[in-house]
Amino acid sequence: MRKQAEQGFSLIELLIVVANGTYNVDQQAYAPTLNDLQGSEYLQVVVLDDGWGNPFIYNTDGSSYDLTSWGRDGAAGPPAPSPWNNEPYEPDIVINDGQLTQAPTG
Repeated sequence: MRKQAEQGFSLIELLIVVANGTYNVDQQAYAPTLNDLQGSEYLQVVVLDDGWGNPFIYNTDGSSYDLTSWGRDGAAGPPAPSPWNNEPYEPDIVINDGQLTQAPTG
């Protein structure tokens, strides 16, 4: 699992993004919290922690959202190096409205 986690978001974690998009189409707003997707027609089980066991940071104003993993260290920052050289990953991973806006490359 650790090797998978160091590569970024897992398939389950990306399903959260798809569920938030579907919720937005149906409700004309993003889910107020990740827990609002739990047990719904969108997701039966919501993964609240990233691959390192740290809680996802989810923020929304209703019309947009950010889903952030603070990486293995569980602390904000630093930005991802470009290209990433496969060192232990500490930088944040950020999805904004379904688009990766901060992630390792290379």
